[in-house]
Amino acid sequence: MKHKVAVLVENNPGVLAKVANLFSRRGYNIDSLVVSDTEDKAISRMTIVVDGDERTIEQVTKQLHKLVDVIKVNDLTNDDTVCRQLLLVRVAAPPQWWPSHRCTRAAPLSVLPPGQKPNPRCSQ
Repeated sequence: MKHKVAVLVENNPGVLAKVANLFSRRGYNIDSLVVSDTEDKAISRMTIVVDGDERTIEQVTKQLHKLVDVIKVNDLTNDDTVCRQLLLVRVAAPPQWWPSHRCTRAAPLSVLPPGQKPNPRCSQ
């Protein structure tokens, strides 16, 4: 079963490597890992998805609590959560297709006239 674990950590260099090494040393596979700032710039939030049973998650949370930079660990598996994914795609589409994004909740970042090349600084 996949478990979602939210970890509040101090925003210091090397914290991500410490957490990833902890999982690697124990032989646990990270399915997904997202790190972002919080309102307090000194604290970051890691959301980790791990595949395993209850005992595995219990071991992971105990090991995370032992790390110096970890402030708080929450298992979000049984909580109501909203999961979303983001995909950036560049496609060539004729003008009659442009309004079709409304039915998929997709939002185009920009629409270029036919033949115009995108700004190379923005295409990477």
